[in-house]
Amino acid sequence: MGGHVYSNRDSRRMLSGGTTNHYYQVDARGTDPVLTEYRVRKAVIAAHDSAISNAVQVQQERAKRVPPSR
Repeated sequence: MGGHVYSNRDSRRMLSGGTTNHYYQVDARGTDPVLTEYRVRKAVIAAHDSAISNAVQVQQERAKRVPPSR
């Protein structure tokens, strides 16, 4: 599957609407590019899935404590 690596400037521009941004630098010099892309992609997906799961859990806990507004 194809992919694209954006520059730091482009990445910041794409993420500028969010309240919290996280930036990661991966020094992959001397590594297998295909394996490195696979591992980074897998780690990003895992982090995303974890963030979604945590957000759902927080909302469910909040719903238990806060009555719905009318």
